[in-house]
Amino acid sequence: MERTITTAEAIHLSPDAPSEQALIKSCQEGDKGAFKVLVERYQQRAMRVASGFVRSRDDSKGVVQEAFVRAFKSIREFRNESQFYRWFHVILVNVALDHLRRNKTLTQSDGDGLLLHSSIASEAKLNRTDPREEIWTKQRRKAIVRAIDSLPVDERMTIILREIEDLSYEEIAEFTRVPIGTVMSRVFVGRRRLQFKLGEFADPPTRLNL
Repeated sequence: MERTITTAEAIHLSPDAPSEQALIKSCQEGDKGAFKVLVERYQQRAMRVASGFVRSRDDSKGVVQEAFVRAFKSIREFRNESQFYRWFHVILVNVALDHLRRNKTLTQSDGDGLLLHSSIASEAKLNRTDPREEIWTKQRRKAIVRAIDSLPVDERMTIILREIEDLSYEEIAEFTRVPIGTVMSRVFVGRRRLQFKLGEFADPPTRLNL
């Protein structure tokens, strides 16, 4: 028995797949199939962002799912002068921050690979030719995750947004709803704490080489 191809699959497989703007227009008209295409395009990228805030893979999936649900409900507010992912990224980070605020104490249930997936994975690839370097990299990754876990929640959120998400101080202030001076202070204190906690794994530069 042949399986019926869904709207999302048909759009995705079509050689004349519609542009992102066309998909968004369809979404704004209530086309859930078009939105599913957007989900498929950005789901993995969103998971990497969510895992920067949330240790559990299941919780990361929950954050991503909630962010996409919010995005679909708000899609009529989207204006085509900005990119969809940049608009969605704001929603995703807000959902992740809400999760952090609700869960002051986080547990590291998925090993050491989630938090720094996008930042340290590349470092690990570079060192695969030298087993000693690869071992050192894995140990450093674990040390960084433990150090970030140990920070007070406000500093942890700020460090993640600044060092991993690479947001500006202004953007962090907007996300966390605190004055920019408070953001700068949290980044400064958070970096100092991390440098101290990392010991031999810390880097000399003022910004952590995450």
